[in-house]
Amino acid sequence: MIRSVAPLLAALSVTAAAQPPGSGPAASELKAALVGSKAGYTKVHTVAARASRFASGGTAVADWAFSALPARCRTAATTGLLWDPKVVARFPKSPAAVVEFSGRHALGESLISVPESLPDSLFHVRVPRGCASVRVAYQGRRVKVKIAPLTSAELPDIPGASVSGVKTTLPPGLWGHDKGAQKVLIVVRDGNLVLETYADAFGPVGDVSRDWTTASWARARARLT
Repeated sequence: MIRSVAPLLAALSVTAAAQPPGSGPAASELKAALVGSKAGYTKVHTVAARASRFASGGTAVADWAFSALPARCRTAATTGLLWDPKVVARFPKSPAAVVEFSGRHALGESLISVPESLPDSLFHVRVPRGCASVRVAYQGRRVKVKIAPLTSAELPDIPGASVSGVKTTLPPGLWGHDKGAQKVLIVVRDGNLVLETYADAFGPVGDVSRDWTTASWARARARLT
């Protein structure tokens, strides 16, 4: 999960993509709708680009999951929607914007403007088949990774939207920490707007993730409607 205070999904700023008139928020609008600051946290970077730039590695993504998890487990549920080529293939030209913060937790927010015709099922993150519990080689040891869907009680209550989430857990002892690392990834979709958040830290992050997602969604809807 997190290696120090750096978020899992580190990316470099790229040129924002234009969006045809009438088809949803443009990349610049999505970027402006992201959370701009958070008390006690440092903004690492803000990225705006077409979705295909993320999936192709055009934003210099550096993610533990890409190098350690088996290929079958590297899906939207563990790496994020924008970093799953199979998902992005359904909306490659869609504008997207990402912001990440570091502090007590690593926090990330992605906003994507997608065609309303796409089914909610595309944005419903699920545990990859055969990945509920896997052992991977990392830094000379075998590490057990658990990936589980969030229950309805663990998800934020956002009326009218499709909401799903997945939690990835690592055991204690990694990177010199006595607590296991957790990453909670949540996706919210309503119409042409998709929000994805993650919270990543050593120890439980469920409450932080739920609050972060709720606040991010409220801000985005207020700015974009």
